[in-house]
Amino acid sequence: MDNKRIASVIKVAMKSGNVVLGERASLKSLKSSKLVVVSESLLSEEREAVEKACKEAEVPLLIFEDSAVALGAAAGRSFPVKVLSVKSAGDADIGKLLRPKVPEGGAEQKA
Repeated sequence: MDNKRIASVIKVAMKSGNVVLGERASLKSLKSSKLVVVSESLLSEEREAVEKACKEAEVPLLIFEDSAVALGAAAGRSFPVKVLSVKSAGDADIGKLLRPKVPEGGAEQKA
């Protein structure tokens, strides 16, 4: 997934929606979340716990392929953010992150 697309959606959600920052807070709010984003800075044990919780709650999980500092910057914060949860997207179109990307050149071709 393209980090620039994720970052732009997060910025809009931070301004117009409801976003929870941090691993513990995100896990607590998982039942009412629409999307969870984790940075590569998350330890493997922590990532496995978040992945399991998201799967159980049927909440989509995206991997932000950069550090917690970069994810924090994408959220408009000056501190590292390993995990964030989007409870309400506001004006952000989180659907564009969840849809499969159509290859360049138009629509997918069927065999």
